[in-house]
Amino acid sequence: MTGPLVLAVAVAMTVMGKRGGNFYVVIFKIVGVPMHEAATTGQP
Repeated sequence: MTGPLVLAVAVAMTVMGKRGGNFYVVIFKIVGVPMHEAATTGQP
């Protein structure tokens, strides 16, 4: 479930020239990843 959502955000952020780390943290928190893991994964 998380894979396609992260892929969609990655494609959108690439098109806009952004990194999107702040969006990844929100996605990971919605799907239940602990905050310390979500925050470190979303860092550029």
